[in-house]
Amino acid sequence: EKFNEKIMCAHLDFGKVSSEQMPFVKLLNNGAFDDDCDLIPPKSWIYQPEWTKLIENAKPNYLKYLNLGAIYLVDENFDKAEDACNKALSYKETPTALFILAQVKINKNEIDEATKLLVKACKILPNDLTLARESLRFLIDSKKYSEALEVYNILNKEIQDDGRVTMYYCFAILHTGNVDK
Repeated sequence: EKFNEKIMCAHLDFGKVSSEQMPFVKLLNNGAFDDDCDLIPPKSWIYQPEWTKLIENAKPNYLKYLNLGAIYLVDENFDKAEDACNKALSYKETPTALFILAQVKINKNEIDEATKLLVKACKILPNDLTLARESLRFLIDSKKYSEALEVYNILNKEIQDDGRVTMYYCFAILHTGNVDK
């Protein structure tokens, strides 16, 4: 409808737009995302060439650059992803932007920088199970055991009690020689 094209399946009712879809509806209708800088990760992402063009042409703000960072990461255009993440971070330092930038750094084999970014992201959002698991997995795989212990110690108790998080913690303890713990 937006582009004056024929509606493909007018007889189908796809229901109402949910809160997860709303940022993209606003982008489609207004040419811009809202100026939100939530610490909580977005509920949905979109990856499609037509949408990428809309996002690239959108008004500059945090969500534009956060989405572009993720898109360029998936496209393996790491320099553009890094630039987009840094622009997102210039609006607000969020765990999501830090995590995406860390993934870029991992792909560029900048392990120490990725480690710092993941630790910082976990400090900002210590109650996110997915962030904790992914960060600890990377730190253990990269033999960054001290940093894994640091992350574990800043996590909320309910996150620390997760089985996988506890397993990563045990690996870090064993590899740092603290077997008694």
